[in-house]
Amino acid sequence: MNIRIRFLAVAAAVAFAGAGAAADDDFSFGTWWWSFASDAADVRARRLDWLAGCGVTEIYLSCPKLLRDGTDESRRTVADFVSSAGAKGIRVAALDGDVGWIRTGSGGFERAFAAFTNYQARVAPAERFYGMHLDIEPHQEEGYKDNETDALGRHWALVRDRIAPAFRATGWTLEFDTPFWWDERTIPAGAGETNLAALVASAADTVTLMSYRDTADAIYRCGEGEVPLAAAGGAKLVFGVETHSSEGDKVSFMEESQQIMFAELDALRATLRARHPGGRFGVAVHDVAHWEALRARTLPAAVTPAPGAAGLALDPAAGTVTLAIRDALAAKGVHYAVFAADTPAGPFTAVSDSAQAPADGMLAFPGLDAAAPARFFRIVASGGAVAAGASLEP
Repeated sequence: MNIRIRFLAVAAAVAFAGAGAAADDDFSFGTWWWSFASDAADVRARRLDWLAGCGVTEIYLSCPKLLRDGTDESRRTVADFVSSAGAKGIRVAALDGDVGWIRTGSGGFERAFAAFTNYQARVAPAERFYGMHLDIEPHQEEGYKDNETDALGRHWALVRDRIAPAFRATGWTLEFDTPFWWDERTIPAGAGETNLAALVASAADTVTLMSYRDTADAIYRCGEGEVPLAAAGGAKLVFGVETHSSEGDKVSFMEESQQIMFAELDALRATLRARHPGGRFGVAVHDVAHWEALRARTLPAAVTPAPGAAGLALDPAAGTVTLAIRDALAAKGVHYAVFAADTPAGPFTAVSDSAQAPADGMLAFPGLDAAAPARFFRIVASGGAVAAGASLEP
């Protein structure tokens, strides 16, 4: 086979490809929206349009003060948004929760649930939440590190005795945010101990893991132990990712880009489908404001082939793509990912994990099907700039 390399002008991915099949296989794509009450109307409308374009299927909307206010104006603000989201194919859950709920004598959950049910009873069906998405986080309790078992036990007692019965009585969907390490925690139960993740899964309709990592493999490994526990408990399992963090590069996508995040989420979805056929899964991005900031990030200059180098080299025998990167950008921590398609028009799907360029500016992506008769490659750099494109032709 004679191989010819051609460089292309290409555009970056703008949506999570996995969300396109959500309606058919229950694979959801969600996001947390904490700032709704303080966002201006035009910001809400713009973000909603953008999220619909990204393929989002559900929003966890924080608006507790508006719900507890109980006024017609506050209720109408929420109802109009829920209805508008529904018209775009996005369902909305009421996002609430506080670590104070686990403390003795707290009526925090009861007040939040009363406001939620009051709202549901006063609006039209198209304006209702599909349920509540609770973010309680008992690991934030004061003194948690000194007495973890006590805090986790109080959290489970709240779920078992008050939250789960309230939702069973009404039929609304119940969702919990949980740390990914709860599959490694047990709490006293009767004469022995019971796994905390298994208990919460048995009480919830959906468990959303804070599986905050920035590659598909690492995200999956965060939740791998939770998969059988969620399935046994009858709960759907959603893998959450972060777009802003001060805890290091591997925790969020803030050092990468929206395009690379979508590529990793697509790869995660493929892994889940391959390893757990028939499983109920989803992904979710935390949170709308930081995600929007990530989307807007750009590099100081377009990424171009290194001077005097081939730029993008394909080795069909080894199945390797090698990218030569300009020195000025190689030192800036830019991440890259490879997308491939069988035609120049696509669709392009991720065929590599994201990787950071080494100091010498030469980055290799092994294991690609470069021997295909007609294989088109795109290299996407963090911030949305395109490094180079090339095609293999017979």
